[in-house]
Amino acid sequence: MNRFLLSFFCFILFTATNYAQYTNIINSNKPGHTETPYALGTNVIQFENTILYNTLDSQNIKSNSFSNDFNLRIGFWKEKLEASLDHKFTTQNFTGTNRNITGTEMLSVGLKYLIYQHITKESAEVKKSWKRRYGFKYNGLIPSVAAKFEINSPLTNLNFNNGGRTTFSTSIIAQNHINKRVRVNNQLDYKYIGGDFPEFIYTLSSSYVMAKRFNPYAEVRYHQVNDFNFFNVGIGTPFLVNKDLSVAVHMNAALGKNTLGSEFGINASYRIDNHYDRWEYIDLPEEEEPQPTIRKKVEKKEEEFVDEILIEEKNKTKDEILDEYFRQQDEAIRKQEEKDRKEEEARLKREEKENKKKEKERKRRKKRKVKKKEMDDVILSY
Repeated sequence: MNRFLLSFFCFILFTATNYAQYTNIINSNKPGHTETPYALGTNVIQFENTILYNTLDSQNIKSNSFSNDFNLRIGFWKEKLEASLDHKFTTQNFTGTNRNITGTEMLSVGLKYLIYQHITKESAEVKKSWKRRYGFKYNGLIPSVAAKFEINSPLTNLNFNNGGRTTFSTSIIAQNHINKRVRVNNQLDYKYIGGDFPEFIYTLSSSYVMAKRFNPYAEVRYHQVNDFNFFNVGIGTPFLVNKDLSVAVHMNAALGKNTLGSEFGINASYRIDNHYDRWEYIDLPEEEEPQPTIRKKVEKKEEEFVDEILIEEKNKTKDEILDEYFRQQDEAIRKQEEKDRKEEEARLKREEKENKKKEKERKRRKKRKVKKKEMDDVILSY
């Protein structure tokens, strides 16, 4: 076990962080029993409290209970890492007897780390088509995956199952983004390792983003505890009050051989957001500047030029011919300089126009990036 713990923490410490998990709106694990694989983001503290009423008839033992499940989540150090503290206080009464149990049913601390985040890249054609954007995507079958490890404290009531001893729990959490609105979660839990009643749980749930504030879900859980098993089905929905507060309700039913029960819960989640983004600016590729045209001038030697002119114009003296030659050369140089000056002014104007165009495009992309981030944060929060 010590080697396992050491390997797990080394994996957490030395795995690189590539993507930020922070979202602009609250990202809660409640209601329901499946968690999101995404962490809160650094410098974020979140409180999740659920009040539960439960009735259970298992192995001919009937009981009802009230519980208060408080979960504290803290994002620290790395964007993909978060720590949690879970405390569940329960009062359980057994029907037909005077027996009741009151006390801490569970007290655990844990770490969750996002191992892999799948990002679906959309082409320009997909973004322009509502059907393609919100339709089924095969790429969405690739999930984001997280691992969670918890230590269950022995500071619990001895009369509860696995109470009064140190146990461990591990979870593998996977989430698929089928499209912009539909999410599917798969979660494997192996709880209370080292206790008298270790429990294996597999959970499958699906949610649908509705009107950006509601996110109804349905889930099915399979429980295997020692020599008996049962199923648990549930429905519920959270409601987003504002970007830092959400409330939720849910109902569950336990079904199985010699097992029948129900659960009703009300949840409130609130966060203290001190997160800040580390912006990464992406510059547009610079266009290659046109290479200046290399002008090759073929100049004849002064003597050859004079000889040719003397043949054609025998009436002119050599000095007159040289004066005419140098005058033409000066005029040609002046015209070339004027042409070069105009070309330079035109080039500077083109550069100024291109720079303005690039700056406008950069601002437009940045604005579109912010809008896309806000929309993705709304969806990821569920």
